[in-house]
Amino acid sequence: MQFAEWITKTHEQPCHVVYTDFRPTPLQHYLFPQGGDGIHLVVDEKGLFREENFQRAITSLQDAQGQTADDVSGIGKNKQKGGMTNKGKQTGSKSDIYKIMCKVMVRSYYLAIVSCFSKCECKGLALQISKLNFNESAKNDMIAEVFNNAIL
Repeated sequence: MQFAEWITKTHEQPCHVVYTDFRPTPLQHYLFPQGGDGIHLVVDEKGLFREENFQRAITSLQDAQGQTADDVSGIGKNKQKGGMTNKGKQTGSKSDIYKIMCKVMVRSYYLAIVSCFSKCECKGLALQISKLNFNESAKNDMIAEVFNNAIL
């Protein structure tokens, strides 16, 4: 309600709140282990925790990380065991965010939220992801037409 009140006050127009106990779009939680190669459904649309998938994700995370938290042999060298960087990704390979976005695109998991909290890293990731095309060719033509009509 506070958000609707703020909208009303800011824009000096009414804002109607629609409430329902039913969630029209089911919420699912997936886990992508850093340095991993797959996503794992850990909470399904009914809110049930999937222990087996969670354990698979943790195992994948441990396999991909290389160095354990108490192993100091790779500290200060920006490299860890097995050619891993400190962020758990292979040097020279695509980022984890890129891999996630590819999975989202291939499996049509649209309405996904993927976060990055580093401004520098965010720009690089945006450039990587800009090469992905989430639309069919017919939609690309329609988008181009709408864009060109809006510019002219």
